[in-house]
Amino acid sequence: AGTFVYEIETRHDSDDVPLTYARSWFPAMRFADLPGVLAGVQGVSAALAEFGVVDYTRKWSRIGCILPSSEVARRLQINRAQPVMWVESVDVDEAGVPIKYGITHFAADRVQLLVEDGV
Repeated sequence: AGTFVYEIETRHDSDDVPLTYARSWFPAMRFADLPGVLAGVQGVSAALAEFGVVDYTRKWSRIGCILPSSEVARRLQINRAQPVMWVESVDVDEAGVPIKYGITHFAADRVQLLVEDGV
């Protein structure tokens, strides 16, 4: 609480069809100019590596299903009456320090999630 963060929005498509829309928050003090770094590299993992975070893991995920907000429906190009899967999560660095909080919405009729232990 009270910490400045960067909010990064992403959307992943396949053949120009939206699959996911995500909002992620990163501590601004640790990742100074993260948006600028992201603009110059391919993906979040590459950007975090620029700050010395060469590996990170998912600490926890909460998975559910909801009706989308108008913003999520617009981003996924779906009807607001069409349920979406969502995953709320926290990622941590190798020392166990949280580096990202995120919520990803999935167009439920376009994706499947597989969660495996220890992979």
